[in-house]
Amino acid sequence: VGRTYPATSGNQTRAVMVGGGQPTQNVDTMDYVEIATTGNAVDFGDMTAATNAGSDGGCGNATRGLFHTRTPNTTGGYFHYNIATTGNAAEFSDEVNSGNNTTAGGSNAVRGLFQGGYGTNAITAVTISTFGSAFDFGDMTTTRFLAGAATSGTRYVSIGGATVPSYGMHNTLEYVQIMTTGNTIDFGDLSITGYSISGMSNGHGGLG
Repeated sequence: VGRTYPATSGNQTRAVMVGGGQPTQNVDTMDYVEIATTGNAVDFGDMTAATNAGSDGGCGNATRGLFHTRTPNTTGGYFHYNIATTGNAAEFSDEVNSGNNTTAGGSNAVRGLFQGGYGTNAITAVTISTFGSAFDFGDMTTTRFLAGAATSGTRYVSIGGATVPSYGMHNTLEYVQIMTTGNTIDFGDLSITGYSISGMSNGHGGLG
């Protein structure tokens, strides 16, 4: 299904794309590809509702994929699926930071981070193996949404983003150590400003 901003996660075998938007509606589609082969995406299952999850981040470990999705009150929540099987998404945890949507996401094998959003600089963390585990991690130095993210086994880097409500673009790069808590630290700058950025690394990437 053609759509913009799907939230993505995967392991060394499979990549799963969740939700997204079309010009007149959002979709509840989940589909996947086998990374080692070529070919079209295959149906995976459905989200719990047709919301524009792709504007919110995805992350996961080798077994479980996670994504955040907005709701009409713009707070949203966290949902999960088993990457190696097919089936519908299920609730993982409630949101702990108000206004947290259009986030970026990334993880190592233990912890996932969801950062920024529309009108917030908050960072939320989850323990991927534990349901109901969302907790406040810290804050970014700036309030940005539609940012990107990239992670290694130790570090999460936030990439660019836009300012509310002007959509002013940032070239900001900031990072945190995934297994600690606290606020972001300056990493450097992009060569250009931008938002709706995707990122990847030798860990798990994220899409804002």
